[in-house]
Amino acid sequence: MTAALGWRFVSAPTLLLVIASLAMVMPNGARMSGAAGEALVQGDVTCDGTVNSVDSLQILRSVAGLGTSAECMADAGDVNCDEAIDSVDSLRILRYVAGLSNTAPDGCVAIGEPLAPPPPREPITVTLSGFGAVSEEIGPDGGALSTTALDGTGYTLDVPEGALLGPELITMTPVDSIDNLPIPGGLVAAVDLQPSGLIFWAPVILTIDPISDIPVEDQTAFMVSDGEFVAHPFVLDSAEMKLPLIHFSTPGVGSGPAGNTPTPSSAVDAYFTRIASILAAERAAQLLGQPGDPDYLDRIAEIMSEYYNDVLLPDLLAAASDCGVATRVIPAALGFARQAALLGMDARFEIEIDAAMETIGPALKNCREEAFDRCVDQHDLSAIADIVSFSRSIALFGIDDEPSPMQEMIDKCARFEIDFESWFCVDDMSANCNTGIDYSFRAEDVPFASPLLPIPGPLGSAQMEMLRNEWGPAHNCEGSATSTGSLFQVLSGGPAMNLFQSSGPQPSPEITIVINPGLPYEDLFLACDFGSGDQQTSLWWQKWCTWHQDELVQPHPDTVDLCYNNAEPFGWGFVITDWQFNGGELYARKIYDRAYTEVGALEIGFEITTIELWHRPIH
Repeated sequence: MTAALGWRFVSAPTLLLVIASLAMVMPNGARMSGAAGEALVQGDVTCDGTVNSVDSLQILRSVAGLGTSAECMADAGDVNCDEAIDSVDSLRILRYVAGLSNTAPDGCVAIGEPLAPPPPREPITVTLSGFGAVSEEIGPDGGALSTTALDGTGYTLDVPEGALLGPELITMTPVDSIDNLPIPGGLVAAVDLQPSGLIFWAPVILTIDPISDIPVEDQTAFMVSDGEFVAHPFVLDSAEMKLPLIHFSTPGVGSGPAGNTPTPSSAVDAYFTRIASILAAERAAQLLGQPGDPDYLDRIAEIMSEYYNDVLLPDLLAAASDCGVATRVIPAALGFARQAALLGMDARFEIEIDAAMETIGPALKNCREEAFDRCVDQHDLSAIADIVSFSRSIALFGIDDEPSPMQEMIDKCARFEIDFESWFCVDDMSANCNTGIDYSFRAEDVPFASPLLPIPGPLGSAQMEMLRNEWGPAHNCEGSATSTGSLFQVLSGGPAMNLFQSSGPQPSPEITIVINPGLPYEDLFLACDFGSGDQQTSLWWQKWCTWHQDELVQPHPDTVDLCYNNAEPFGWGFVITDWQFNGGELYARKIYDRAYTEVGALEIGFEITTIELWHRPIH
């Protein structure tokens, strides 16, 4: 060990936890030179898609022999095409940034223009075996999962206590083949682990027992992640093929040293590959009884420092004001702090750790605010899940958040109004109900808030009013009709906000709302050929109830009693589902447009009912 760094003794498994932790952070980290076939821009030595004074500065740092994080220096730095990257190139970039004349030599791509794209990277494709797949639910208490491939190769996954925060169905499937694997001796064994990307809070150990012995110097561990090859370490002091894992993808072992593999797209995978190479050489030396590198931990520490400066630091500076960056850098910051602590390097990285830890609180609170703004301004209800998630994270980290605004944000976000209009036509099938009985009711701006947890209803109510009650020529009636309406209620429900995904394309939400339109009576003052007089009826309710009885929360034992004898409807809810999702302020709509025939009553007619769900958040 190196006394100057203040390291204490660290066991090999602990070291591997530290190193493997790098694999779980920053899944969308900085891109490396030539990554994934991306076309570069002349002069963009930092690979950020733009040419600016930072690129000029990075070239000067390289000329002076100072450290640089410019991954695209070799490809995009020689802007005058003289086969040298020097201060002249730096000056040309500054002239370009200032808008000054900057003629490119003949045959040289002008600064800011795309360079010829690198050859496309051959994707690594994995073919699973149809034999040996096993699944088991494993929870916080830990567990193990084993299987044997068709060729006799054995796989065992040991999940220690505390590696998972909740139960998870884990599936392990042997791999049949891997195309374009950059290992000369080819594949020895690999296994696919699902769910892909599952993160563990303590390292799980995958043991691979191949059917034939592989010389230790030819054993190469790897992970296939998003179609890319990433070198992976073995457990350092074990002759068995044991791979420590912090997240799931497709781990395996090949025969022979990895060839000239493309640099992984992700910066963290690129650093991880360098560390794995150091550990592979150290493991081989130990198992063969040869002297290893006494400074291998120093070399790992140097890589960690580069990782902090090149990858973590830029994101830490932006995290408090950009939630997209924060959600990427927070697990990275936690991982870095844990790595330093487990290696006894607290003092060395004290400034870095303090900066990382101080980022978390402001970044999480800003993420919660951004989620709330997204709900209010963009009518994106998936933001409610994010508000809850970020608030829980704030609490778990012990960050001062009193009083928490979580519930207030949810209450302001999950607010809606319903517009309800229902029209029935009886004894007529014409579009305008020219000859039949025409009656309709409406309830507007019915406000309600959709709770995360069920609460006693109703959630909101408004008066339902009669729009029309007209008797057409077929009945030869004259007179008028009035109604005091009824109380329209929203009893429960709303969008199923817990089903929203936090990222990627959002599925149309499942919406279920229970309403009770009440029982509106109509007071008729009519003179008809079949008789005259005043009477009180409930014509609209009879039709609504009859044609929506299949939507009752609880089926009524006697539909005739409920719908025609005016049994009290209060408490009887109608479940409205299968909404047409619109998104935006007019969030969803439900339309009933249907003809009906009541054979027993010898009636014909149609219904047009429109229910609109409006999102009405408040700031």
